[in-house]
Amino acid sequence: MERRQIGVVHNLFRYPVKSMQGERLHAMDIGVQGIEGDRAYALRDLNGRFATSKKWPTPLEFSAR
Repeated sequence: MERRQIGVVHNLFRYPVKSMQGERLHAMDIGVQGIEGDRAYALRDLNGRFATSKKWPTPLEFSAR
């Protein structure tokens, strides 16, 4: 099989908490379920529903590490 370059990675980001800002990484581990620690957590409202940035934009002002 011939190998050819199809792109270049310039930056790596991981988003530990869904709908929050991410963190820039120099390297990352990728497992069978994707990037380790990416979207591992999420916020819920008082009714138990996931708080997404579409419904509640405030988390976009915060970052997680």
